[in-house]
Amino acid sequence: MGTAHLLLPPGVEDIREMPGQHFDLIRRSMIFLGFEEMPEEDRPPRKIWLDDKELVAHFDRLKEKRKAEAGGDTVSTDMTENSLAKDMIIE
Repeated sequence: MGTAHLLLPPGVEDIREMPGQHFDLIRRSMIFLGFEEMPEEDRPPRKIWLDDKELVAHFDRLKEKRKAEAGGDTVSTDMTENSLAKDMIIE
């Protein structure tokens, strides 16, 4: 079950039973806790944690950095761009 149940008020058995705002706060809190488990150089700065656009940009930059470190030779997970899977797509 994990530890999310510790954040729920008495009588609430499932996070999906929470009001939307509470659900979003718990979900976001769990994301923030996940940042702490990341290598320090990959963690987004705390000042952007509440800015969804900046977070997306941070992780896009991190993805591009990893791609460049790998020599730019990575396999795409997009089925339409993956040459190995392209023959399997029926149009």
